[in-house]
Amino acid sequence: MINRLHALLGKYLDKAGVADFTELDAEERATYDKWYETLQAEVTVDTLQTFIKSQLEQLGKGLQEAVKGGHDRQAILITARMENYTDLLAVIAAPDRNREQLADTIESLIKTINHE
Repeated sequence: MINRLHALLGKYLDKAGVADFTELDAEERATYDKWYETLQAEVTVDTLQTFIKSQLEQLGKGLQEAVKGGHDRQAILITARMENYTDLLAVIAAPDRNREQLADTIESLIKTINHE
């Protein structure tokens, strides 16, 4: 996917009559660099969790405003979105929780072993 996006960026420069990005002026170069950086960014579990948490924070504020304004339907929709994001966080955290539970179980087993 990234290769396709880089190819599109190159094609865009070609269509704009730019042979090389070094021909861009300062403002154009800043935009190009921003686009290139965005294309390079990888989605990781950490970035996904950060994104979801920021969305939950924004939705929480929106929910407060909807409730204060008496917008019940909007509050219901926001609550549903928050539940979806919360479920996604739970799915992401499940392997870590499972490892922690397994570690706790093994520690309990170690404590119960009789050394006869």
